[in-house]
Amino acid sequence: MELFNNNNTVPMSNALGMTPACFAIFVKEVRLHTDVVPSKHVTVEEKLAMLLYWLRGSESYRKLDKVFKRSLDTISRYLPETLGLLVHSDLRKQYVVQPTADTPTPSVITDNPRFARYFGDCIGAIDGTLGPWYSTAHDAERWIDRNGDKTQNILAATTFDHRFCYLQSGCEGSAHDQQAWDWARERDLVIPEGKYYLGDAGFATSEECMTPYRNVRYHLEEWLLGSQSPQNPQELFNLRHASLRNAVERIIAVTKRQFAVLVGHPRELPAEHQARIPHACALLHNFIQFNDPINARTGEPRSVSTEEEERQLLREIAAATDLNDSENEYHPDSDHERQRRAHVSTSASKRRMEDLRDNIAERMWADYQTYETEARRLAAHASDEQSIRRAELRELYLLWTREI
Repeated sequence: MELFNNNNTVPMSNALGMTPACFAIFVKEVRLHTDVVPSKHVTVEEKLAMLLYWLRGSESYRKLDKVFKRSLDTISRYLPETLGLLVHSDLRKQYVVQPTADTPTPSVITDNPRFARYFGDCIGAIDGTLGPWYSTAHDAERWIDRNGDKTQNILAATTFDHRFCYLQSGCEGSAHDQQAWDWARERDLVIPEGKYYLGDAGFATSEECMTPYRNVRYHLEEWLLGSQSPQNPQELFNLRHASLRNAVERIIAVTKRQFAVLVGHPRELPAEHQARIPHACALLHNFIQFNDPINARTGEPRSVSTEEEERQLLREIAAATDLNDSENEYHPDSDHERQRRAHVSTSASKRRMEDLRDNIAERMWADYQTYETEARRLAAHASDEQSIRRAELRELYLLWTREI
């Protein structure tokens, strides 16, 4: 336990994902807002350290036995117990908070001219992701995803300040993202009237979910591989939609990097314990973002990536995005659609969102054309070849680089 009893910031950050100062705050808040208490021989600090170490490295209980010098019986008793008490606590309610009607429009939108006039009622972005799942042989089929692996489908809703605001876990890996969304809407995903999330083609268009135009370039990887700027209102809308919705993909990728248990081999645990793991990781991600915003290794804010980290993050997002995958796309004539649930999009709801999307796309395109005309005017009035090149580069920066 020497690692956890000193103030060596980097080793502790690597092992637990938190600096000593952040861990001290975490322990204090856990004592105040959860039912985690010390036992006769194991302190609250040690219970939390065991859980963090396990989530962080996806280690076996035997590895924890060696690190913490505790019996397998002690670890197998207290680790799931601590996990459950953390997830079902007031602490999680304080750090994973759904937007309300009074939540102000995110600064990422209000401070960026690409988004400010168009996405004022957007409260976040949603996506589905897969996590490892252990199931018995007789129950295995429904957990097998389109890649042939046993997984759970995790629905994540995130804000644009790098935090989770909602998470649902425990859906079968064979379920589509739209099914996970429907279940969440039936249970506890609350969306204020007039507000909406950004979703990709895996979701149905509705008043609560703005999706991109279908059969039009969308994923940022497609734009990066291409050499053409947007050619029409639909392409421009999709590009900006993807750029803004990219927040949820980034947060999921970062969290999976933080907690290897989300990508490692499934652990032989009861289903309710496995379903709690993503919730614990979402809580911890938000807690660290709020209480430990400086990356101990780089000295920079956690929201700031080095050039190499940024490249690696983009590779991870691209690896999780199959540009040719249509299996998870929402299809209105699917069996699932015919078995409509209470919150599945109605035709009227879909039309209202499509009308809003068309209006936004047309306004975007008109503004974009105005900017392009002005940039060309500046280039035309440049006094020499060097100035012309400078103006052209400025135009390219404004109309292309900033778009992605």
